Parts: sequence; structure tokens; C-alpha cells
Amino acid sequence: MKHAYLIIAHNNFYTLEKLIKLIDDKRNDIYIHIDKKIRNFDFDYYKSIVRDSNLIFVDRIKVNWGGFSQIKSELILFKEASKNEYEYYHLISGVDLPIKTQEYIHNFFRNCNMDFLTNIKSEYIPNEVYQRVSKFYLFQDSNIPFLKSIDKKLIKIQDILKINRWDDNIKLQYGSNWASLTHESVKYIIENEKFIYKKFKYTLGADEVYKQTLLFNNEKYKKKLYLYEYNNYHISYNMRHIDWHRGNPYIFLSEDYEELMSNKALFARKFDCNKDRNIIDKIYKKLMGGIVC
Repeated sequence: MKHAYLIIAHNNFYTLEKLIKLIDDKRNDIYIHIDKKIRNFDFDYYKSIVRDSNLIFVDRIKVNWGGFSQIKSELILFKEASKNEYEYYHLISGVDLPIKTQEYIHNFFRNCNMDFLTNIKSEYIPNEVYQRVSKFYLFQDSNIPFLKSIDKKLIKIQDILKINRWDDNIKLQYGSNWASLTHESVKYIIENEKFIYKKFKYTLGADEVYKQTLLFNNEKYKKKLYLYEYNNYHISYNMRHIDWHRGNPYIFLSEDYEELMSNKALFARKFDCNKDRNIIDKIYKKLMGGIVC
């Protein structure tokens, strides 16, 4: 069975181009969501650089950091890709890169049937995460400062009124939104779209909550979570190397090359072609077997 790469992108398109070329493989299909705020994106060019995969650009929406639109963009990708049954669905950003070859990655996931996403133990979840889902953030998907200021005032009023929209019977879970999931789990997420809208619309940053919460609270899918019991110091079980100690997250540079290539993770984020293009080219050349195209 093939793998589906689900990419959310809004900038740094040189990095996106290298990413597409690195995952272009007859065993993969590529689905991309380009933020609707981006104008003059050259869709035909990116389709032209793919040789072995099917590349599909999904319906576009405007995506705002922390807004429910982040979840909506993921659901668009999940629903479109799941029309074809894949062994794995890799949700990644357009500023991510694989740090292993496609041969290595496919061998890693073969006959695995586990879900790879970070899931921090409840006792380590910051209080602010509970705040994000227990209150109504009516303007969380707006970029207008005035509406953002109204949201802050509304949160204070909700605090006074002790409003809590979260169901305590549902154990809240939290971690990185980037994940590698099986078809069965993706299908389960899609089947619970109404629940996702009910519990997470008008919340803040819930893209880091909804998948973990859904899967963890179902015993069947909880058992499929790869090493789900770990603390907040070991958050690489989604097989992504993300450095939160040196940045938010840290942008990898040329001097990090050996660290990246020796890491056990399959993917790394993030990269910025405007800050250091050389590290992107170096990884690209290594994984392409020294071939630059």
C-alpha cells in the first residue's frame, strides 16, 4: 500500500519544492493545502516537478495561527486523501524535510500499524492548554487587532462567570499536531468531525489537541499510539525532530547537519530558505544520492 503526504504550506516555497522532490516516489501520493491568502502561487510549476507521485492540490481556505482554520485545513487533507486507502498518512508542514530516504521510511512503517504522534501525559499539560479549550474564543480566526482585544475581554468575563465548556469525562490530551497515522485512525478522525466541531470550534490552538484527545480516549486507538506514555521531555515519538529548546521552534542551520542526519527521527522541522538555504540543499543532495536536479 502507498503512503500519502499531507502538506500544509503558506510560505518558504523553495523549501516546499525540495520537500516535494524528496518525497516524489511511486510509493507516495502528495496532497498539498496552500493557504488561500497566498496569491499568484504557480500550481502548474509544482505539478511539473513531480515525476512518480500523484500530486493533488486540495480546496483552499484561509488559515490563521491558533484558529480552528488549522484544524479545518487538516480535515480537508484527511478527507481528500482517505478517498484512496493508504497505509500511512504523513501530516507535515511545507517547511519540513525528510532526513531519511524513502526506502528507509517505507521499511520503517512496513507492517507497523501504529500511530506516531506526540501525546504528553495529562500531568504535564500546561494550564494554558486547558484554558484554550475550556473558554470560547469567538475571534480566534481573525487577524484584526480590535477583535483580538475583544476576545481577551470576553475571556476575562468567562473567567468571572466560571464558564467551562470542556467535558471532564473526556481526558484532554496534547502534543504536536504533526503526525503519521494509519488509514484506520484517519477514518476514525473523519467519522468524528461533528464532535471535533462541537468541542474545538472557537477554541485556541486546538490543532495540538484534537487528534490526541480523540485517539487516546478510545481504548482501541489508544493501544495503537506509539509509546504514548512518556513525559514532556521526550516529545519525538511522532518521528519528527523538532528543537523547542533553542527556538519556537528552532530553525536548523548548516552547522546542524550532522545532528540532523544522525538523528533517529524520519523528518525534521523547521527550515527557512531565507535564513539558511545551504542546509536545505545539503540534505537534499544527500538523500538524492548526490544527484541534484
